[in-house]
Amino acid sequence: MSASKRPASSTDRHGETVRLRHGLHFNDCEATGHHSPVYVEYLCRDLVPHLLAILRELETRAAMVLAGEPRRRVLALLYDRQDNEREGLASFFIQCSDAESPWQLGFGHVGSGHMGITDPALWQQHLDEFRENIWMTVVRESRKTTRRNPG
Repeated sequence: MSASKRPASSTDRHGETVRLRHGLHFNDCEATGHHSPVYVEYLCRDLVPHLLAILRELETRAAMVLAGEPRRRVLALLYDRQDNEREGLASFFIQCSDAESPWQLGFGHVGSGHMGITDPALWQQHLDEFRENIWMTVVRESRKTTRRNPG
């Protein structure tokens, strides 16, 4: 039996062909300042790998500055965010930035339906804020766990 040249029906809906089709739409979103749900979906999807890298950096920080049970609790909270809260990471990042539009993130449409860094200095500033906000949040949450489970 010969192999079909048609793409598999399970083709990733965020694949290159779809991204190229959305590229013109994303250009229009940026030109008008109206960011559609599709634009925001792709923006958040493309943010996540960058944010997961920050969580991995924080794992290293936890291993270097914490010991024993505090380290274990903080690492567990970081792992939980990576495994169970991926979609929420982008929302948390945007909240930390106080950006009112993607232009203010330093991250947006860079062409061909792909999102990426558009202003390196602004992007770095927001990543640093996100890193510290996540760190403070997990450390605080880890302390609450201690108070609830004192033994």
